[in-house]
Parts: sequence; structure tokens; C-alpha cells
Amino acid sequence: MDWIETIRKALNFIEDEISNSKLSIELIAQHVYVSESHFARAFNILTGFTLSEYIRNRRLSISGELLNKTDLSIIDVAFKVGYESPEAFSKAFKRFHGVNPSEGRNAKLKEFYPLHVTLILTQERPLTWTIEDKKAIFLSGTTTVVNYENSYETEYIWPQSEADGYIDKCFNFAGFKALVGVSVDKGYTIKAMCDKKSPETTCIIPPNKWVIFPCHGDIPEHISRVWSQIYTNWMPTNDYKLNDYPMLEVYFENEDGYDDCEIWISIENKY
Repeated sequence: MDWIETIRKALNFIEDEISNSKLSIELIAQHVYVSESHFARAFNILTGFTLSEYIRNRRLSISGELLNKTDLSIIDVAFKVGYESPEAFSKAFKRFHGVNPSEGRNAKLKEFYPLHVTLILTQERPLTWTIEDKKAIFLSGTTTVVNYENSYETEYIWPQSEADGYIDKCFNFAGFKALVGVSVDKGYTIKAMCDKKSPETTCIIPPNKWVIFPCHGDIPEHISRVWSQIYTNWMPTNDYKLNDYPMLEVYFENEDGYDDCEIWISIENKY
């Protein structure tokens, strides 16, 4: 899949639907024929914004322009950029621009232009991968699921899980092999990868073909770099279809702790 073109189509769709109060990740993902979880991750990696953050910034930038250049009432401006409640619009407007909408007509307001996604060639460490057939994988443990739209919580889920003792519990699950960050439809969570079923097992992935990308270097910077390369370089040029199974960040223990990581993506041949 060409993710550059997919994100470009999504950005155009957002501009066309900016007045639609029902504009959501579900609607946009349907428009570009991608699952919500894949789209949310790809959008954040390739643009640097969460989807809700980007839509909010565009709406509030456009609203400032409308107040400056038209005679539309504040309520009409709010509806025109997809806000159903004038009160919610006023609060968001002040957070973004620093002034109330009533003060916005004669003020210098912030601007947030639409993004244009292009492929930029850089000299990065080459992306390497292997394709392997794996036996059934048992994912065990239940903890917080962090929405991709909340990048702050995503960043802190690991230290929080260590502090509350969840990570230690994972080590004791039957057949424990590794800690995994799991990308599911509703967001990102942490589980134990095990080679047998136990009472703590919450997901079973049947025997499958995986493409495996090693991540060398400091975490999380190098994981982010590898994810970006996967979406921009690997996916557009390989004849594999992504399965609907969770994407995995698999962490293996070494002398310095859990610093060795691999990204696992379940695939099948397109034809």
C-alpha cells in the first residue's frame, strides 16, 4: 500500500468535510479503505500530528480566517467548521488563538495551513527485515489500552505499567517469551507473548507469516524511525497484504534490560 498517497487522499477528504461535525477517524479510514488502527498509527507517524489534533487545528485556523474576512456571525462560523456547540467552539477558539471569538475580528490570529505530504529521500540506516512463519502466539495480560489520539498517554504507558507492577506480573505468565507492545483497533497496550495458553491469555494469533523488522539503537527514537520507514518505504514496494491481526513491538531482554526490539507485522501474499 502507498501510504503517502493514502494520507494525501485523507488530507483532501478532511478539507472537503471540515464542516461535517461527524468527521471522525472512522469516517476517514472508511474513505481511504484502511482499518482505523493502521490509519491512526500511519497518520501520526507520517504527519507528526494525531488525527484529532490536526482536524482541530484546521477548524480553528479556518474559523479565524472567516472571522477576519467575512461578516458571518460567531455561531455561523462555529457551524461552518464543524462545531455543534457555540460554547465548545468558544473554548477551543480561545485555547488555540488566545482570544475569544468576539475579539477575533480585529486580532492577529494563529494560522495552521493544510499539510502536503511528499516523499523525502534521506540517508538513513537501511531498513532490514526477514519473513518468518511462526507458530500460534498467545498474548496474555490485561492493562490500559491507550488511544492513538493521546500521544502523551502512549509515551507513559510503559513506565506506568512498570510502576504499578503489571510488567512483573507478565514475567510470571505461563510460557512467557517476551514483552510486547500491541497495536489493536482501539489503540496501544502491553501484553506478554507466551508459547502456551493460560488463564491470563486474552488473544490467540494462529500460526502465521510475519515480516519482522529489527530496531537497533536507542528506544523509542529508533522504533519511530523504523515505523516511518515501514510506511513510506516498505509497504509501497512489497507485494504483501496486511492481515487484521495485531501489530507487535516485541521486546527481548539483554544485559541492559529490555532494549532489543523487533516490529512484527502479520502478512499474506496479495495474489
